[in-house]
Amino acid sequence: MFGFTGVVKEKRQKESKKEYAVAPGTNIRFNPKLTGQLTHEHQELLNLYIKANNALKAFDAIGIAEALQSMRDLLQNHLLTENVRIYVYLEHMFANDEVNCQLVRDFRREMDQISRTVMAFFNKYQDIGSGKYPLDQFAKEFQALGVELNRRIEQEEQTLYPLYLTHS
Repeated sequence: MFGFTGVVKEKRQKESKKEYAVAPGTNIRFNPKLTGQLTHEHQELLNLYIKANNALKAFDAIGIAEALQSMRDLLQNHLLTENVRIYVYLEHMFANDEVNCQLVRDFRREMDQISRTVMAFFNKYQDIGSGKYPLDQFAKEFQALGVELNRRIEQEEQTLYPLYLTHS
């Protein structure tokens, strides 16, 4: 009985000390929990989008502003993590694999473009709580943002994250 508990404890200790691959030329180590964390952040972003959308439906400019600020903060941290921990890692891991390296670069380039657009949106509407912006114009742009956010999240979770998980 006690022997089994000891074996389980020893196995957990070995797993927690397991060394994961370091991307060549970097100090960036594979993290088996990273895609789970990033997927969770995607869900948080979508929840904040819904919160802002609900505030928009209620004509609550203050609620919109609060949700947008939370989205912005979360997205900036998410993008930094993804940029270093996913893109740099994979580019170095695939340095000798032209096809996959190009795929990762294309993902990264597209994400850079999307993040510039999204940050411009956040900057444009950073003081939407003041009531100086027409909500109908905001609603059009916000809906387009939601479509792009959903598309990108789906792409990352179906293609990019599985690619990362296979290179530990």
